[in-house]
Amino acid sequence: MSALRISALCVLAAALLAVTACEKHDPSEHEDHAHTNEPHAPDEEHGDDEHAGHEHDDEHDDEHGNDDGDHANAEEGDAEHADEHGEDHADEHGEEGTANEPPTNPRSAIAQVRPTDGNEAAGWVRFDEVAGGVRVSAEISGLTPGNHGFHIHQWGDCSAANGTSAGGHFNPSGHDHGGPDAEVRHAGDLGNIEAGADGLARYDRIDAALTFDGDASLIGRGLIVHAGEDDLNSQPTGAAGARVGCAVIGVAAPPE
Repeated sequence: MSALRISALCVLAAALLAVTACEKHDPSEHEDHAHTNEPHAPDEEHGDDEHAGHEHDDEHDDEHGNDDGDHANAEEGDAEHADEHGEDHADEHGEEGTANEPPTNPRSAIAQVRPTDGNEAAGWVRFDEVAGGVRVSAEISGLTPGNHGFHIHQWGDCSAANGTSAGGHFNPSGHDHGGPDAEVRHAGDLGNIEAGADGLARYDRIDAALTFDGDASLIGRGLIVHAGEDDLNSQPTGAAGARVGCAVIGVAAPPE
């Protein structure tokens, strides 16, 4: 047999052996190998833990966010309260400051008291704008000792011999008669002026109810001194008796 034929037979035998070996190989190995190459499914417990972790983080973020929101709202509320308090505080002090500040251009008025028929009352009464109201100062002589009703009246008219031309008490608000410090009173209720044994009476007080402005202005009104004491209660004029002195309130130069 030639060497070429022997070589071909060897190649053929080797091929047959290879085919036989492949048929005898366990196919499960391929299946296991294929199984090992499948993607690994996530562990359910592990996945739940991760999901729970995310939920916890979300809850934490929500709580933190809510806390931040509450804190911001609280700060905003505090700021609003501070603004309101500041405004209220400023308004209160602004009003008080305005009431207590002296007027920039203070005005003054004066009344020269003359006796009514058969009486001797005479003197002067000044009205000066000051911080807190109008300062009323007076000095009147020729009175009997004791208190005498002392009022601003509606009309600046002393033409009647008994002073009745001055009308009733000056009362633009329509209130009941009262004392000068009463909450309810006539604007003209100055109370009493007290004369000593020598018949001289002095008066000096600041009245917050008096004004130089508008329909309630004291300018041009009458002023009456009465024979008796004002009881500060009886209506409509305090039962102060007859009119012993009368004056008309006119504009005066400011005090020096």
